[in-house]
Amino acid sequence: MPKKHKEQIAATRAYLSPGTRYLLLRWGRRSGKTKWASEIAFGEALQGKAVLWLAPEHKHAREAWRNLHLLARQLPPGLAQFNEAEKVLKTVSGGMTQILSVKDPHSVRSVGVHLAVLDEVAFIRHWEETWQAVRPALSDYRGKAIFISTPWGKNHFYDLWVSHEDDPRWWLSHMPSWENPFLPPDEVEDARRDLPDLLFRQEYGAEFVDVEGALFKREWLMDWADAAPPKEELAAQARGWDIAISAEGDYTVGAKVALDKEGRVWVLDVVRGRWDWPTVVETIRETALRDGSEVMQGIEAVGVQKGVWQTLEREPALANTPLFPVQARTDKVTRALPLLSRAKAGRLVLLRRGWTQALVDELLAFPLGEHDDQVDA
Repeated sequence: MPKKHKEQIAATRAYLSPGTRYLLLRWGRRSGKTKWASEIAFGEALQGKAVLWLAPEHKHAREAWRNLHLLARQLPPGLAQFNEAEKVLKTVSGGMTQILSVKDPHSVRSVGVHLAVLDEVAFIRHWEETWQAVRPALSDYRGKAIFISTPWGKNHFYDLWVSHEDDPRWWLSHMPSWENPFLPPDEVEDARRDLPDLLFRQEYGAEFVDVEGALFKREWLMDWADAAPPKEELAAQARGWDIAISAEGDYTVGAKVALDKEGRVWVLDVVRGRWDWPTVVETIRETALRDGSEVMQGIEAVGVQKGVWQTLEREPALANTPLFPVQARTDKVTRALPLLSRAKAGRLVLLRRGWTQALVDELLAFPLGEHDDQVDA
C-alpha cells in the first residue's frame, strides 16, 4: 500500500474503531481523501464484504475506479475482476465494490452493504433523497458510511458537518491541502496566487465560505454589444455543448464563443432547452449546420452523452463540420476559471440577445445556483 500521511492514518484508526459508524472527511483538494477511501473500499472487498461507492456523476468517481485498478495490480493475478461497463469490482472472496452515479437518486436501490462511500458529498444535488435511499442498505450488517468532500459553500455538506460535531457515532476530520506532505508546497502557493481568495480558502483550505456571488461580479458582465465583430477580426470560433438526455431536470446548452485578435472572448449565441435524445441530436445537427464549417463543435462525450457524439460523428451532413469530443477531467469551478479570469480583466463581451440576461444570472449565481449548464457549455 502507498505511504499515508498522519490524517489518513488517523482516519483508518477511526474506521476500525467499533464505536465509529460514520466518518466525515472535509479535506482540501489533492489531500488524499479519495485515495484513502479507495484503499478502505478495496480492503473490505478483499475480505468478502459489499461496498457501494456513490458519486454525483460517474466522472467524479474516475479517480476511485483508477485507484481500485492500481491496488489490484499489487496482488497476484485473478484475485480481483473488473466489470468496466457496470463499474463493479469482484473479488475471489465474494466481496464487491460497485460505483454508481446518484444523478438520479431514485436509481440508488441496493441490497445490504457493509460500507457506503459517498464521494464529493457537497456536489450531490438531491442529497436528502440520496441519503434516504442509501441508509436502509446499511441496516442488514450495521454497515458504516464514509462521507468525503471538499466544501461547496454552505450547503447540505455544511449542515451535515455542524449537525454531527457532538455525535459520538461520527468521526469528523478537517484537513487543508497544505497539510498533505506529498503535495508540493510551491503548487499550493501558485494556487493561492492564481485563485480568488474565497475560492482558494474553499478548495485548498476546505473552509465553509459563502461563495455565492463571490466568483463572477456583476460589473464584470456589463460589456454587452449589439452586433458581433466582423469575421476577419476573429481568431477562432467554437460552440461547446453541455448535454442532458432528459426532457426534465437539467438543460442541454450549446454556447457559441469567439476569441478576437485582441484576446477578448465574445459570447455570440446560446441554444438552450430540455429535450429528449432524438431532439438533442437534431438540435446539435441543425445548429452545427447553421454555424458553418468555421465553427468547431465541442460535444460532451462522457457516459451516455458519448452516444450523441458517436451519432453525430456518423452524420453525412456534418462531414465538413469540425466535431471534437470533450471529456471533462476537472470539476466545474476549475473549468470556469479561464472564463472568470477573462471577465475579471474586462475581456468578456456578451451579445445583447434574448438569452443574455439568463446567462448573466447563471454566472452570478455560479457555483451555487440551481443550474450551471450555460457556464459549463
